[in-house]
Amino acid sequence: MSGLYARESRSVSTMAHLRFFPQAVVGGNGAYLTGDDGRKLLDFAASWGAASLGHAHPAIREAVNRALSDQAGASYLSTANEPCVLLAEKLLSLVPERARGRVWFGHSGSDANETVPPAGRASSPSTAPITAAPSAPWPSPATHRNRARGRRT
Repeated sequence: MSGLYARESRSVSTMAHLRFFPQAVVGGNGAYLTGDDGRKLLDFAASWGAASLGHAHPAIREAVNRALSDQAGASYLSTANEPCVLLAEKLLSLVPERARGRVWFGHSGSDANETVPPAGRASSPSTAPITAAPSAPWPSPATHRNRARGRRT
């Protein structure tokens, strides 16, 4: 077991881990990760989708740098801001007019899991949930609370 992996096992909860083998990384570039032992590893999973354009992709780094240089778009919860509105307008321009509504932005997969199914049930005469596949291997804390209260999730 590597030093970084061992340190992590002593300091970070495993509640949200999905690990198949001990691996620790210290960097990434393009389609490759750098292990803490110096090995260059081909990242076949794109870090579970978080790096679908590759690690340290120049366009992503530029966009992040632009966002960090002006934090007006850091949150849409309490203020309207141009980056959020521009993205919503762009997304709406990509769908047929008959399907346009408003864009919903979530903070994580958990809030998407908690919000989208009830919204789908409310907008459809069908009672069956619409799903392609489970989005996470475990239910979120809100799902557990809802189930405990007898609510359908």
